[in-house]
Amino acid sequence: MKMKENKWIRAAIPALLLHCSIGTVYCWSIFSQEIADYIGFSKGATE
Repeated sequence: MKMKENKWIRAAIPALLLHCSIGTVYCWSIFSQEIADYIGFSKGATE
């Protein structure tokens, strides 16, 4: 038996990956100064 292909799953997975990558960039922009302070480097050195 052939399984029915679901178009919504094929659209949801790339959308989820896109949102995760955007979230990673946003998270880095928020926490990069704290990370730089913690390891003892300037913010420019961590970018």
